[in-house]
Formats: sequence, structure tokens, C-alpha cells
Amino acid sequence: MTERARDNLLAGIAALQESGAEAVVLGCTEIPLAITQTKIGETPMIDPTLILARALIREVDLAKLRPFPAVGRYKA
Repeated sequence: MTERARDNLLAGIAALQESGAEAVVLGCTEIPLAITQTKIGETPMIDPTLILARALIREVDLAKLRPFPAVGRYKA
């Protein structure tokens, strides 16, 4: 992803925040590659692919599910 594309995504997130969004769903598989933060400002970034992957791990082998990071970057 180019820096320009990331800047456009961040501008879109800022517009959503200004409109009162309480969370942003990164609803395309490519977006979480550019927006790796779990929060921007006070707004949570929600990665549905990560949520689905964690649900699959939980169903297959709960012991292999790693703790979810509270802040910072997503980790595999």
C-alpha cells in the first residue's frame, strides 16, 4: 500500500471520528495492512479478519489462542 493510500484511509477515519463514530470497522482485507493500530485517538479500529481468525482458533484449539493486545499493533 502506498503512503498516499494510507493517508487517504487516515483522512477517512478522521472524517468518521468528526462525525461521531465510536469505532471503525476495517472491513476490507487490505485495510488492516495499512491501519495496524488497534486505536486511533480514542476510537477503536476493528479488524473483522482478525476476529474471525481468533474465533476459528478458539473453536479448534482454545489452548493456542494468544491474548489479544490491548493497545498498539496487532500481532499474529
